[in-house]
Amino acid sequence: MKKVLLLNLPSDVPCYRILHRAKVGEPNYIWPLVDLICLSGILAEAGFELEHKDFQVDRGASVEKFLAGRRYDAIVAAYNPFDEAADFRQLEEVKRLCPDTDIFLLANHKDRLETGHMEAVLRANPFIKALVYDYAFNNLPELMLNPGTQRLSNVFRLQDGALLGRKEELPQDLRLPRPRHEIFRDPAYFHYDSTGGLMTAAMGSFGCKMQCPFCWGPQLYSRVVTRDPANLADEMAAMEAAGMEEVYFHDYSFGYHRQKLLDFCALVQARGIKLRWFCSSRFDLMSPETIAAMAGAGCRCIEFGLESGNYEVRRRYGKRFSDEQVRLILRECKRHGIHASVFIILGLPEESLEDMKRSVRFVRDAGFDYVSLNILWVEPLTALAGEIKTTDGSVSPLESMKKLNFAHPTVTAGEVQALYRSSMRSIYFSPSFILNQLRNIRSWKRLREITRLALKLALNRTGTGN
Repeated sequence: MKKVLLLNLPSDVPCYRILHRAKVGEPNYIWPLVDLICLSGILAEAGFELEHKDFQVDRGASVEKFLAGRRYDAIVAAYNPFDEAADFRQLEEVKRLCPDTDIFLLANHKDRLETGHMEAVLRANPFIKALVYDYAFNNLPELMLNPGTQRLSNVFRLQDGALLGRKEELPQDLRLPRPRHEIFRDPAYFHYDSTGGLMTAAMGSFGCKMQCPFCWGPQLYSRVVTRDPANLADEMAAMEAAGMEEVYFHDYSFGYHRQKLLDFCALVQARGIKLRWFCSSRFDLMSPETIAAMAGAGCRCIEFGLESGNYEVRRRYGKRFSDEQVRLILRECKRHGIHASVFIILGLPEESLEDMKRSVRFVRDAGFDYVSLNILWVEPLTALAGEIKTTDGSVSPLESMKKLNFAHPTVTAGEVQALYRSSMRSIYFSPSFILNQLRNIRSWKRLREITRLALKLALNRTGTGN
């Protein structure tokens, strides 16, 4: 039996190396890479023995010491699109330490969206055996077992100087082989709404049909593919059997297909699965019926991308739901015991400083359980990047969503940052928010995260934080 290591490399700055939500910076959550989780099912079904190592949670560990005395036939690693060179240096060192081990790389969003990027990566790093284009649908096991195969599906490698492989779309009613969640058990993983216990991650759907111009996500897949409800419920049962207590769904918007969502929730309830789960969705995908079903199936937190509290502005960004619709869904979440988290962007070019303040007041007064404030950072390969000229090099990816990287037409970067700091304090230091958070402390993880956030806000208040 061949042995494979699923690897998340260390980094100087915490980073999250997944295809559709890669980011860098200090997180208020950390969970196993869902790309590796989905791939684990494909490899296990083919008979491979699997191990997992995450240096993002074991940050004091040495790669060299970890690999000493261990032997793997293959290592599959994700890599950071914001600092590729650093990860390639690490992987080259891994290859030096394990010369007889094949190194495979999981694609990041640049490999899908930037013409020639995937081929350039393979040419510049000949120690990489192949690049896996889609972690959830591929024939990587066939290549591992038969290195000379010419039949490559969503896997690419160089042969005689030419790029070999073909892209295939995910099938509708996708059924994934059961991921091996048991190898991802680590008490360090958490979500900001966690109450404790082991946590994992999953995918209920792939792709996004919403064309938010600041996001490259809609370009990753040509259509939205939702997993078969029974297949997803089977995975939930397997998570529970592996000792997991919480799961985060990485879907761009959970619940695109209303009937499949209801069928999934009914199956989870019928099978008595007791996992707590969290997801992201949209106000216009939710209804009193779906929220009630999700709550009954264990959903405890939904993240919503509102982007702006000003309706006319958020329409420009694909969020065509009214203020009243937002309030209705929020009321339903509260009625069914689901925490509601909302994302707001400061620095949208259509908004004045007063508009931004009004946006913050809207979400603060609405009574969301969590508010994530972000500063607009125009990211390459998005539609917005074709509309707005960025100040190249002035803001690094490490500061994404913390500083403007373009010249706002009416507001200075300093004014936006000052509003960000004051808004965070007004929301998170309000008596109602503090009381709500104290009521929800059920674990040391939760207490740790609240303490960390309070310290960060206090440092910003004195001008000594970021």
